[in-house]
Amino acid sequence: MTAAAGASITVHDSAELSEALKVLSAGTGGTIRVANAGEAYNLVSYRGGQAGDGIRIVAEDPGNPPVFEQVKLVQSQNISFENLLFDSSEVEVNGKVLEVLKSSGISFSGNRFVSGTDEFYTGRTNASSDFVGQGLGYVRDSSGIVFDDNEVSNFHQGLAVIDSTGLSISGNSFSKMSGDGLRLSGIQDTLIEANLFENFYGSTHSANHDDMIQVWSAPYNTLNTENLTIRGNLFNSSGGAATQTIFIKNEMMKDTGTAYKNITIEDNTIYNGHVHGVTVYDTDGVQVHDNTLLWDSDAGMRQSADSDAKSSAPRIQLYDVANASVSGNIADQILAEGVRLGDNAVISYSASSGDRYVGSNFVNALASGQLDLRDLTLLSDSGLIGYGSSVTQPGSKGELTAVMRATTSGSEVTYTSLSHDADGLLASGQARCEWIFEDGVVLRGSEVTRTFAKAGEYDVTLVVMTNEGSRSITRKTHVEPNILLDIDFDGGVVDDSIYASKLDTQGAHTAVDGVTGEGFHLDGDTKVKVDRFNDQLQSMETFTIDLSLKRDEGGEAGTFLHMYKSLGASITADGALKFTMTPEGKHYSVSTRDGLVSDSDWHRITVSYDGTEGGEGLKLYVDGRLEAELEASGVLDGNSKQHLVIGNSWNDSLQGTVDDLTIRREANGVPDDSANDTDIGLPPLEHGEGTHVDGPLPRPEPEPEAPDPDADAMLLALGFDDGILDASPYESKMKVQGEAALIEGLAGEGLHLDGETKVKADRFNDQLQSMETFIIDLSLKRDEGGEAGTFLHMHKSLRAQITEDGALKFTMTPEDRHYSVSTRDGLVSDSDWHRITVSYDGREGGEGLKLYVDGRLEAELEASGVLDGNNEQHLVIGNSWNDSLQGTVDELKISGTPPGAEADEEQADQPQSDDPSLLLDIDFDDGVADSSLYASALVPDMVGAGAEGRSGEGFHLDGGTKVKVDRFNDQLQSMETFTIDLSLKRDEGGEAGTFLHMHKSLRAQITEDGALKFTMTPEDKHYSVSTRDGLVSDSDWHRITVSYDGREGGEGLKLYVDGRLEAELEASGVLDGNNEQHLVIGNSWHESLQGTVDDLTVRETVQETPILEAWEARDGLAAQAAPLAEALLLPEEVIDSFSTGLLSEEGQLG
Repeated sequence: MTAAAGASITVHDSAELSEALKVLSAGTGGTIRVANAGEAYNLVSYRGGQAGDGIRIVAEDPGNPPVFEQVKLVQSQNISFENLLFDSSEVEVNGKVLEVLKSSGISFSGNRFVSGTDEFYTGRTNASSDFVGQGLGYVRDSSGIVFDDNEVSNFHQGLAVIDSTGLSISGNSFSKMSGDGLRLSGIQDTLIEANLFENFYGSTHSANHDDMIQVWSAPYNTLNTENLTIRGNLFNSSGGAATQTIFIKNEMMKDTGTAYKNITIEDNTIYNGHVHGVTVYDTDGVQVHDNTLLWDSDAGMRQSADSDAKSSAPRIQLYDVANASVSGNIADQILAEGVRLGDNAVISYSASSGDRYVGSNFVNALASGQLDLRDLTLLSDSGLIGYGSSVTQPGSKGELTAVMRATTSGSEVTYTSLSHDADGLLASGQARCEWIFEDGVVLRGSEVTRTFAKAGEYDVTLVVMTNEGSRSITRKTHVEPNILLDIDFDGGVVDDSIYASKLDTQGAHTAVDGVTGEGFHLDGDTKVKVDRFNDQLQSMETFTIDLSLKRDEGGEAGTFLHMYKSLGASITADGALKFTMTPEGKHYSVSTRDGLVSDSDWHRITVSYDGTEGGEGLKLYVDGRLEAELEASGVLDGNSKQHLVIGNSWNDSLQGTVDDLTIRREANGVPDDSANDTDIGLPPLEHGEGTHVDGPLPRPEPEPEAPDPDADAMLLALGFDDGILDASPYESKMKVQGEAALIEGLAGEGLHLDGETKVKADRFNDQLQSMETFIIDLSLKRDEGGEAGTFLHMHKSLRAQITEDGALKFTMTPEDRHYSVSTRDGLVSDSDWHRITVSYDGREGGEGLKLYVDGRLEAELEASGVLDGNNEQHLVIGNSWNDSLQGTVDELKISGTPPGAEADEEQADQPQSDDPSLLLDIDFDDGVADSSLYASALVPDMVGAGAEGRSGEGFHLDGGTKVKVDRFNDQLQSMETFTIDLSLKRDEGGEAGTFLHMHKSLRAQITEDGALKFTMTPEDKHYSVSTRDGLVSDSDWHRITVSYDGREGGEGLKLYVDGRLEAELEASGVLDGNNEQHLVIGNSWHESLQGTVDDLTVRETVQETPILEAWEARDGLAAQAAPLAEALLLPEEVIDSFSTGLLSEEGQLG
């Protein structure tokens, strides 16, 4: 059957879609209109399409598009997919959503692709909260592929293209990815233009080197990458994790000697937090022009699941390139050895008085929180205009747009409206501007100033109103704390500033008397190192160092404070105080008169530095008196990332005692003793036209009683009667900061919050990290005349506080949604005991968020979602950084149910072995699952499941199928003894090969000669043992047993087939447990044996000589591979077959 030219066919299911494609392919093309009939579509086409006018597959109703799960095209041509919804968010697609092989003229336009990835990926696939996620698509050996104007979100990996030509990838958005956006290898004549890459979830660097665009090469490439243009894209990590942005590396250059050719990267805007902004290796012909690279310091990359996030400014880096040109770019560093650089603008993030300081040239690029192009645009008076990308140049971008600029000077912030309409910048008389602060203050005017009393982050919204309407923008203002380091040595060597810097004490330290309490004695060798990765100490243009110092009687002079290549403070042999520093490569040294500090009395030493343009320079004070000064300027080098050392970094230090060391951000001269680490030293002032806007909050109908915490689901229980101990089953570690006083509580003792005291519940208590329902219950009594404030806090998750107006307020952020609810004013303004209860049910259809005071429902709000568990933040009784409420807390209890707990209970009901020596047990009868006590996470290619086994079902290996046992199951990682036992049946005429593999550890295989061969590498020793040839050359069932005893004097390595000992070898050692590699049933990378595996067990014990068993071989042909997979003729290097996903996650390079 053929259709007339330009025919249109409407289809309602996958079968009709497939038939319609065949009909139009046999004719001259046409349009297939796909109806949303309630079921998802899947399309597999072999040699579909035709060379005529092409075939369009479109939504019958664009307002109600049909849902597709997967499209696979092989040797197809001229087919377009338009305005469709590809949704794999609730289904696990076998392979990639899009798979295109050996095809041409295929296009995807205006579609939406969404999957189920919704969080940062740690690489720990056995954790229920770490879903690896789906891969978007795979294109190979194809030409003329178009991917434009699509929306892609929530995938693990994005679009991969290998050995293809003539690609166009333009106008798309890629967001919420946990891996890479584009992965390209062996591409030619390709344009990547005007795409948006934003807000990637990211993954640990050890699990995947995340790239927004990555180009790599591999041994299987048939094409060299040539003629690639990356132009006019926006890369914005704001709100997400840091990633490598454009990373291009030719891994095969060292083997082939063939360089990539003709790569152009121009007019892109990069806002990211990884050093690889634009990185190109091994290329002949590189053009890097007119790009803007800016640092998102909020975005970081984590090396492992347990490491801290690190952030770095993106750079331009070229290595081993020829015929390269680099000009017109904005970046903080350009590394291009052997390349003649053109005119570029090198910017600074630290030298605030310099003409290329980022804060002086861009609208709001140094702000924290979520930013967009409005913040990343150059100011109209910037000296950088003409450099960088076109979209970061100043000027109107069209319609009415609200734009805000914030300029911070200590605690004073000036806000300026740079809003514009189609005619340009709006002058003060052309628009009404209102600045709405999160505490209810409203200021009016095109420019306003506010002074904040406390350090912290504050939300401010600008609303711009004209005759055209109104627009708004909300941004965060970050007011830095003044105190950067605070060590008083009284309770040990601890930094009491909000930065809580890690400190490392070296040498034989014993507590000695300080000027107040205890001090730290320097005996020449002892020292305290402040962790080098505390950025607050790395780039300082102003500072005050203040400490008390007492020399030992007859003790040696020397250095008592040191940072390599940055600063040094010492007492000279002549008794003078000397200070040296090296800001921006300038060397300054200033000393007091001799003999000033030659005695053994206590002295107060103060170093004040103001290196701003026109600043007061460097001053030394001893005991409150100015003793020496010097003109000096510049930023103390922040690139060194060196330790600040109390003592001396390498040589002998001064001999004496140090006490009460503080470093402040501001150059204050002699600091006020009354200053503290949260008060920034200024009264709360309001400047400009401002009023408090107090919107009345609706009061819900009262309920008779608040819910009680569930005793059977208790997550935290603090009664304070026997100290600060968690009485819940979790026994969370509690850390006290400040002078925690247990005073009279409501019943027994309670915890007194004096504004600075706090108690932290250890951040690694998972029970408090992901909660979909909870009840927080506590008793609270404010101090008479005490300050209002926060009394319970978890950063980026929840906050409970009493406001200045006496209301109870609770805010929370489940799944990036922000909820805030308050009771009426005055409810908790007295100093009586009150019972506070917060109840939350965030499940679908749940009751949302409710606040109770003294058993009465006082406020409620519809709310849903899981409280974010990725933060791993402390739950703090008090306030994390700023001053807390002043009052007493007692009887704090939190109960709840983390999401998925019900499923965990159901899983617990499944039959599992209680034998800890059984490390793995997979019988394949009810799917692919581990029935051992360890319940290892398994990642199978499900096309292999359900084959006929020796008993029940087995798992068929067709050469490409495999089952991966999660690499983080430690029971399989370090084994000195083990027994592997399984049943194996080769396919009739099937290929020999590997059937069990762990990279760098072990391999079991059937050789071409029909022998069973086993190799292993315990403790870097290599052992290999084989049976006689022909033993396993038939297609009968065989029982394979590998027994290993690597203990001293143990029996070594033995191979049994059908119960008979067939080969043995002396061997010893522990199978390496540092690899953390998958145990793979099949083969990790290459093709495996073709046959069926059943009843696999791994035991920790050594197998005694098995009883000889005679099993009847089962006849029958092996399962045939799918015809479509046979048609692919894929090379050996590609891990996954076409029917199971074609891109190897392990094969990702770069």
